Amino acid sequence: MPFIQSLVSAGKLDDAKKHLRILATETADMMNFYNSLSAEELKSSFQQEKAYANSSVREIILRSSEFQDPEFEKEMKELLSKYDLAPVNN
Repeated sequence: MPFIQSLVSAGKLDDAKKHLRILATETADMMNFYNSLSAEELKSSFQQEKAYANSSVREIILRSSEFQDPEFEKEMKELLSKYDLAPVNN
């Protein structure tokens, strides 16, 4: 997120949206993977990574609201809202 925040601070909002969109897509892919695992697989191998992805979901959704672009915010929410506050344990 620091890179995206730097773009926002520099006024390069289109570039920041581009990279936030990439991060959101990758995060959704990771969450799909983590949610496909059994509870045992998740706990033994990926629990920490899922926790990091969960925190990214919340931050991406919050950051998307800072652009004052309702369509972009809607896009991010549609992509990630089903994972927002998803439990760490499957």
